[in-house]
Amino acid sequence: MEKLKCESCGANLEIDENKEYATCKYCNLKYKLKNDVNLNIGLDEETKKVLFPNGFKTTPGKIISVIAIIIFIVIVFMIIRMAIFNPSDFDKDKFNDQFEMHSGKQPKFFVEDLFDDVSTNNKKNSDKKITVIYNEITTSDSDEITDLYDKLEDKDYKVVLDYDDKGYIDKITLKD
Repeated sequence: MEKLKCESCGANLEIDENKEYATCKYCNLKYKLKNDVNLNIGLDEETKKVLFPNGFKTTPGKIISVIAIIIFIVIVFMIIRMAIFNPSDFDKDKFNDQFEMHSGKQPKFFVEDLFDDVSTNNKKNSDKKITVIYNEITTSDSDEITDLYDKLEDKDYKVVLDYDDKGYIDKITLKD
């Protein structure tokens, strides 16, 4: 038999290599045995407290309470983070960015790119259609927006963006 000291109370442990566990006869801390001696968290049978290698003792209920508190803190943190960084603001910014880069004075080829983006958007997003206004034409139809290419001259245009009450671009006015 091999003798080792208990890391919790310092008592000598008697190790029987034919057994799976060795238990300190003073503090009831259990050690799991393999080829080498490995410390295992044990349960004090008298006090029903969990015994940790450093001698710290607690009840299983307290461990569960600590885990519940940690989970609660994580959930509260996530809720606060969502309140500060609203995912809908991210969606709105992502949606608007593709059109806002065309705002202001733009040459014909940038306006054509803008019309491509609006046409594609209106085909994909039936809930966020954008209306294009150019001269007497007002449309949100994808094909009609694409047809506006032929009406554009090779010059600069002023692109004016309007937003709905939720902050999404809903109208683009093209001025000569």
